[in-house]
Parts: sequence; structure tokens; C-alpha cells
Amino acid sequence: MAEDSQLEYEEEQTDGQSAERPAATAESGTDLPLKEGAVFGAAAFLLSYAVTWAMTVTTFAASAVDTSGDVPGTFTVAGWSLLANLGSAVEMEGEPISIGSELGAASPAGYSTMIVLTFLIIVAAGFALARYEGAEDLESAAKSAVLVVPGYLVLALLVAVATSWESNANIEFAVATGDAVLYSGILFPALFGLIGGLLAVWPAPVDRVMAQIDG
Repeated sequence: MAEDSQLEYEEEQTDGQSAERPAATAESGTDLPLKEGAVFGAAAFLLSYAVTWAMTVTTFAASAVDTSGDVPGTFTVAGWSLLANLGSAVEMEGEPISIGSELGAASPAGYSTMIVLTFLIIVAAGFALARYEGAEDLESAAKSAVLVVPGYLVLALLVAVATSWESNANIEFAVATGDAVLYSGILFPALFGLIGGLLAVWPAPVDRVMAQIDG
């Protein structure tokens, strides 16, 4: 009898553990891909910076800018241009300025193609992240795609701080850090990352929405 009771007790324990495993698995399945999102976001930001820097070098050369004079370097101007394209203000002594007005044709910030490329890279990152995570509906695609934000947020803030520059006349130029956080780090990456995520579950996004509502 004692042996039978022991066997029954062990079977109950085994059944209980088996029942707990699916629940734990289901719970872990709801975890958001934070690490993957940070990687995709950081990669997209760095790609945007590389493209902007290359264009900055090209325009400096085409405009015959004397980089040995009292002008910021191409890495600094590229950082300003990228963050400006993402909505941040570049300031001189705390007052917003146009990069083009200060550097003339040497700055790529005013080129509409550069702005479009900057946004398209975010869209591509959101699209790739949603596909990588296997998103099959609007909700999962949106949750995955907006997670490009952490990568953008950290790097936008770092670039804003790192590209602060002071001329020989002790005039300071810098990106507004508040703008770098709000616009370049959060708002635009979230918006265009979301667009990319929704495109990942294309076609018929309206039908998917209606199916979810009806369901």
C-alpha cells in the first residue's frame, strides 16, 4: 500500500510539472524582442550615419571647403545633418540655426534625398525586425517594429553630445539634446519603424484589422 501511495504521489507531481511547462512557455513567448530591436535600431542608425558622412565628405570636396580652417570636421557635420534630418535643432550659443546657412553647400542636411534615405532606412529596419520575429498580424508587427527605438535613442543622444563643437571665437555649436532624445531618438524612429512593421504584414492590412475586430 505504501508503494502504491508513493507511485500515485510521484505521478501527480509529474502531471503537475507537465502542466506548468506549457504555461511557462506561453508566458515566455510574450516577451518582446528588446535585444533584437536594439541591434536592428543601432545598425540602422549607424548605416544612416555612414551614408550621411559619405555625402558630407563628397559635398565638402565638391565645394572646395578648407577643412583646415575654423570649420567643424566631416564627422561632426554628418552628426548634425543626421540628427537634423530626424527633427533635431542644431544650435549656435543656444539659438537654432540652419546648418546650410553656416556651412553653405558643404552640408547635406538640406537635400531632400538624404532626408528620404534617412527615413527609408528606419522603415527597412522596422520591416526587417518584424519579419525576423515572424510577425503575422498587425499587433505583433507593431510591437516588434517600434523596438528599433532603443538603438536610435542611445546613439542619437551620444552623437548629440559628441558633436558639440566650439569655434576659435569661442562660439559653441551643438545639437539640442532634448530634440535628440524626443525627435531623433523616439518619435521618428517609432513612427517610421511602425510603418516598416506594418508593411511586413502586407498585403491586405485593412482586411487584417477587420478580421481582428470581428474576431
